Amino acid sequence: MRLQRPGKETKIQARAVINAAGGFSGNESLLSAVNPQLKDAPILSQSHAMGEGVLLNRTVGGAERYLDRVEFAPTVTTVNRLMVSERLREKGAILVNRQGVRFVNELNTGEIVTDAIRKQSGAVAYLIFDENVRHAYPQVAKLIRQGVVKEAKTVMELASELGLPQGQMVETLREYEFAQSTKKDTKFHRATLAQALKTPSYYGIIVAPAVLSTLGGIRINPVAQVLDENGKTILGYYAAGEVTGGVHGRARLGGNALTDAVVFGRIAGHNAAVFSKK
Repeated sequence: MRLQRPGKETKIQARAVINAAGGFSGNESLLSAVNPQLKDAPILSQSHAMGEGVLLNRTVGGAERYLDRVEFAPTVTTVNRLMVSERLREKGAILVNRQGVRFVNELNTGEIVTDAIRKQSGAVAYLIFDENVRHAYPQVAKLIRQGVVKEAKTVMELASELGLPQGQMVETLREYEFAQSTKKDTKFHRATLAQALKTPSYYGIIVAPAVLSTLGGIRINPVAQVLDENGKTILGYYAAGEVTGGVHGRARLGGNALTDAVVFGRIAGHNAAVFSKK
């Protein structure tokens, strides 16, 4: 195999090779080539994930699977591109659109929340929370230091800071307080309403979905061997990690990336070692 770099080519000779070079979520041209809908999509600072493994795979005839599928992080700050964990929503934060209205069950899957945000005006949303939520999720302090959080003493002041309708914001938080008190979110059926948002100060973060990782890549079989376009194994060639595609189908549940990396990494390593000793 040959690994090409700008101005340099390295030739590697081995009885077995494992391709574990990662995905291509930082490669804008490759993303738009495999899925035109991803052209100009925000990317979560993935300068290390440029798709070298996928491009290398093509030089030896390895097949690909689900290359058009990516995973979005639904709540990434529009300033500095920082990912805001779903833990903030779990602790009580809600999402509103430019009209100051909730539009989704904030605790739904990342794919559903992403799709809901992308359908809103400007494809952005606003994470809204109060002092109690801030203290329940200590990482907010870091976000405040990085300058991506708006803070105000009242809901109306926060709405003004964010450019949202003041009256509607007050009404939205009043509705959410009622839902929290009755433990019944009739609009979006959010199962866990941690706390009402009624304790000053109030906070807001402007967020939008951004490409987090790629779900498609090299096609492998259950023992991590790379397959060609005819479904036949390529002798001595294995792959594991985000560079592969199809391990989880066309979507991935949270936490299952460990299967990509750890489970198939061990399978690939073991089988490559056995093959190299033959």
